Amino acid sequence: MPLLSIEALDWRDDGPRAAFGLVADRAFQDAVEEDRRTLDEAHRHFRELADGWTGREVASICFKSAGIPPSFPYTSENIDILIQPDAAASARQTLLELGYVELRNIEEHQKWMFRLFEAGSSRSAIHLHTRVGWGQGFMLEPEIWRRRRQAQDDVFTGVPGPEDVVLINVAHALYENKEIGLHDVAKVRAAIRDGVDWEYIDYVAEERGWRLGLWFGLATIGRLERETMPTWAIDERRFEQVVSGVQESRYGRYWREVAERPARFPMPLSFVMTKTMFFEKVWSDRRVRPLAKPSIASLALIRGIKGQLGAHPQNSWLVTLSGLDGSGKTRQANALKESFDVAELRSRVMWARLGATPLMHRLSLTYRRRLAPVEREGEADGQSANRTREGWSLAPWAGMSAADFALWLLRVRWRLLRGDIVIADRYLPDFKIELYGKAAECRQLSALLLRVLDIVAPNPDQAFLLDLEGTLAHGRADFDRRAGDPAAEMMAYRRLARERGLTVIDASEPFETVSRRLAHEVLSGYLARYGTLGNLLFFSNPWQLNR
Repeated sequence: MPLLSIEALDWRDDGPRAAFGLVADRAFQDAVEEDRRTLDEAHRHFRELADGWTGREVASICFKSAGIPPSFPYTSENIDILIQPDAAASARQTLLELGYVELRNIEEHQKWMFRLFEAGSSRSAIHLHTRVGWGQGFMLEPEIWRRRRQAQDDVFTGVPGPEDVVLINVAHALYENKEIGLHDVAKVRAAIRDGVDWEYIDYVAEERGWRLGLWFGLATIGRLERETMPTWAIDERRFEQVVSGVQESRYGRYWREVAERPARFPMPLSFVMTKTMFFEKVWSDRRVRPLAKPSIASLALIRGIKGQLGAHPQNSWLVTLSGLDGSGKTRQANALKESFDVAELRSRVMWARLGATPLMHRLSLTYRRRLAPVEREGEADGQSANRTREGWSLAPWAGMSAADFALWLLRVRWRLLRGDIVIADRYLPDFKIELYGKAAECRQLSALLLRVLDIVAPNPDQAFLLDLEGTLAHGRADFDRRAGDPAAEMMAYRRLARERGLTVIDASEPFETVSRRLAHEVLSGYLARYGTLGNLLFFSNPWQLNR
């Protein structure tokens, strides 16, 4: 039985949707509203980028778009944009100036991935291409630029010509996604109805070595639309031509298997079969030098194995966040980890503070009980209730605290040896200030313990101080009411920041502003030195792909 057709979904109130009650359904309305917000946010970021590119005379094509309103292709996980090779440097520089991070860990040849992070999520993702391809080029780029159109509903969005829409979407569905979805069918149908030159389409696919793959994709789309749509964009003559071509090829048996399946969206395709088609395309590509084809095929195979194995070697990295209780360290550390997750990088947050383990917690309770008489005495004579006990009676407690912290530092070092990115929520500066604050009468011992910890502690690759005035920290929900004078502590933190070279960030700014700056500085710093020896085995270091 045919699926619900696209043409049957009349968008007027008196159409079939209203009859089914779809428009009035609250879940549908919420979904439409969420979709509209997604479009508005993605398009707002793209307009900023397009304005920057206009000043640098960088032309672009949203090559996944078919020009169907809304033409801007916001439904993709990232926005694939074609630029001309001589504009790549200017295009990338504009993205960096707008605060995007270049994700060098997932680069491909003649492709660059950029993301704009905020509050642990990706607000915009731009994938720059100087060619249209997935492991290998599939198009004639000069022709794409010659046939480029301006979207009728969007002055910022350039879209491919109808013929290129057919080629790009069939190639992407077949060779990259390995399935044909409803959106793929809708875009191909819209392009064909705009009017296409079939001779040109066949010529491009023949030149780039994938005409048989094109026919297989068109035959599958034609079969799907005949079983799910009331009208057909691929006419009978063309449909019979591509089906006959596929049936007589070595893929005829697989085509019959696909043709006999029940129609569904998406229609999955065999991984082995599509990979076989890909390697055949490489060997048949007339635009690739014969001597280069063995290396291209070998590299594609090696990188494919890497992807199937899930092998993702990476550099270790240590980021530390210090500051007063209430400055937002934990929240920012978690947001930073979420940004690394989006960037497909392995990271973990590690937290420690004085007296944090169960053993040290019990010792701290004993310490507080011993202080209680001193605090009551201080209250009686008008002195500070936080006055510490005099003498060296706290020396064992200070030594145990330092040993406890040293064990935590060794765990940090172990994670770094494993290649993890470690985000330390509190580090040596915080321990130092706490130790001096709670064991003020043991300063010589504390100084000795801290020198030992300096030897044990891995050096941070990036160290930050979240600077917040004590009065602001005191008003935040996560402020430790047992802490000392926050203003004095903040002065101590600032001295340590100067001594240890910590990057100071104003934590009084909104959470989103701080998280955006942290994500940009940390990910940019990490990826600037990305290039692991493990990736050499798979020929996938960035300098091997895009010099």
